[in-house]
Amino acid sequence: MEALLAWTAMGEKPTPRQVAERCTALLPRFGGACHFVPDYRPPPLVARVTPRVP
Repeated sequence: MEALLAWTAMGEKPTPRQVAERCTALLPRFGGACHFVPDYRPPPLVARVTPRVP
């Protein structure tokens, strides 16, 4: 969340890798697991949504 706040406040856009690294760094403090996948690329919208029939 800190990375997103810095992006909005100071214009420093985090890379997906930076977000994943920060998540891993905070594991000892908060526990749980990181589920952020920095290399994920969503498929095109046309592949995910059924076309409408007029």
